[in-house]
Amino acid sequence: QPQVQVDVTFVLERMEYVQGIKQLERSVSRALGVAQVYSTPDHSVERTYLDCLNRLAGHASEAGRVMGGQYADVPLMILPGYARHHGKGSPSGQPLEGCCQLDSDLGLIQVTDDSSAADIYACIAKQGQAAQLSARVRCSRESELARLVERVRGRLRLRHLLRDSRLAPHHFERACKELLERSDALQHVLEGGSLRVGFVNRVAPDGSCVEIAWDFKP
Repeated sequence: QPQVQVDVTFVLERMEYVQGIKQLERSVSRALGVAQVYSTPDHSVERTYLDCLNRLAGHASEAGRVMGGQYADVPLMILPGYARHHGKGSPSGQPLEGCCQLDSDLGLIQVTDDSSAADIYACIAKQGQAAQLSARVRCSRESELARLVERVRGRLRLRHLLRDSRLAPHHFERACKELLERSDALQHVLEGGSLRVGFVNRVAPDGSCVEIAWDFKP
């Protein structure tokens, strides 16, 4: 009995912490003048991420928005410092090229949490225009992808077909096409459920859906 109480307390405290991080992310994104500031679920609860957000908030209070806010449609993703050395902390599974990188597939800028606030500002200023162009191309691709998603959802009779926000569109597209090819075998298993394509094969921790890796092997 006591052990259960300790677990519940930990979960509630973690939920409160996560909500505080989300509020800080929104505040920092407004201060920087970008569309969104966020990280991976695992990294978003790390102390180094919180420290980075606080550095950015402090710098933004003096420097204002990057380039006057002209990159308000560009998301900023903050990854752990070790993502520069190996792919463990990177959604793509590949190390970052330095502490700042444009992800042209997702139309966003990636930085590491050990970067100074000034360096992150400079990175956004340097990569912002290219990120905007990538985002426009991505928007066109997303329209085509939406039609593919509807085909898959109808064929498998799914309630929802979702994509992990960290997953590149071309990986999601590949998974959707594979699902279509395997629809006869998968329909009886997935019918009526919700499916999210991401990086692992499992039932979602909250039980809301089944998750599959984009490169799943039937």
